[in-house]
Amino acid sequence: DYERITTLGQRLADGLERLFRQHELPWQAFRLGPRSGYCLEATLPRNGEQAARSMDTDFIDARRVYCANRGVWDAVLSAGPQVSLVHTAADIDRYLDVAGEFLAEVVA
Repeated sequence: DYERITTLGQRLADGLERLFRQHELPWQAFRLGPRSGYCLEATLPRNGEQAARSMDTDFIDARRVYCANRGVWDAVLSAGPQVSLVHTAADIDRYLDVAGEFLAEVVA
């Protein structure tokens, strides 16, 4: 099961990076097995100070509310989505659809 959710985590990170490129954002999606998320910098952080710069609490709060209002749970407050043992590829695709809609609204 861990291998399956790690593969879904890669699908999630790849999808987020596609969205960032689509919206011309210089951001990265980090990859940690079934976890991925938004790094609001051009390079992934290497320490806590850099990680703090790569986060924006207003952006996180807005994203989480936007997702929740569309029936999608954005699990980790400080980072973003987490694939669970019950998630499917369709769940990941749904998250990415909602994330794309959110980015279209906030970067327009």
